[in-house]
Amino acid sequence: MFIQSFGKVTQSLQRLNVGDTIGIRGPYGNWFPLDELKGKNLLFIAGGIG
Repeated sequence: MFIQSFGKVTQSLQRLNVGDTIGIRGPYGNWFPLDELKGKNLLFIAGGIG
């Protein structure tokens, strides 16, 4: 997988090896400010149990 490095998060992702563990926190809030996010690059990671 190729991850282009732009900032702290993508640089950290590039240093990971297969099998490494990462922590995810959340969810936070219950909505997305769509007007503020329009035209920006976003990464959504989702999971669930139901």
